[in-house]
Amino acid sequence: MRPKTSFAKRPPPFDTTPWVDGMVIVCFHRNVEEVQTEDGVQYLSDDYILKVPPTPGLEERISQNMEFWLERALREDYDRTAADVRARRNLLLARTDKEMCLDRLGLTSPEGSTFTAWIGFLKTIASAVFGPMAKYRQALRDIPQQEGFPYDVTFPEFPGEAEADDGD
Repeated sequence: MRPKTSFAKRPPPFDTTPWVDGMVIVCFHRNVEEVQTEDGVQYLSDDYILKVPPTPGLEERISQNMEFWLERALREDYDRTAADVRARRNLLLARTDKEMCLDRLGLTSPEGSTFTAWIGFLKTIASAVFGPMAKYRQALRDIPQQEGFPYDVTFPEFPGEAEADDGD
């Protein structure tokens, strides 16, 4: 779920702040909600950040063409968030690659040429290809297709006894 930013007073549609690297941060405040708390009224908003070079009349240009600037901020935020989710997903996939390598499954070539001699070998391969780890890895690959991606994503649970460290 997308985190909300909290304000003591209603935020403007956008504000600008000079940034360390010589850029200007433009922060768009969308979906502002007024919430009653014990301490009084609080405002929550979805914030979308855009880094742009400082130019004369920037705030006026943004005000005059708010939809263009907001769309740009939304697109960049989506792309940045999606890239972060995919990076986490890719790390989890990489950490389980060894589980899917046939040379790591402890397979030994069965003695004999009968089906009975090969059944254990085939079951081990089938377990790897269709088992819990394969399903987990497919669920990781399916994350970008989840409704709400990239802001509302549920990562699948790691199968097995040992939990995979996901970097959190």
